[in-house]
Amino acid sequence: MPSNRRRLLLGTSAGALLWLTPLARAADDAVLRDGDSDAQSIDYQSDASRVNRARFPKYAPGQTCQNCALFTPVGDGRLGSCEIVFGKLVAATAWCGSWEKKA
Repeated sequence: MPSNRRRLLLGTSAGALLWLTPLARAADDAVLRDGDSDAQSIDYQSDASRVNRARFPKYAPGQTCQNCALFTPVGDGRLGSCEIVFGKLVAATAWCGSWEKKA
């Protein structure tokens, strides 16, 4: 039979996981994904290095959200806000059809 201390640690760990899981999902939901309707409306591609140039002729190698005038980095810079995407963050390494060169 587990000791009181072990039961406390196991219970605390399980409780922490139950509490953190929704937070992780909420953070993940805040990032724009390729399949989202908002993403499709602007030709958003989460990885600019994989953009199909035949399908997206406006794309030029080197264009990413990180060097777009509409992008503002958040936190460590891997994600950021975009002036045309509301309520979601975009990947710095992404690209969309609204890309504008930074001044």
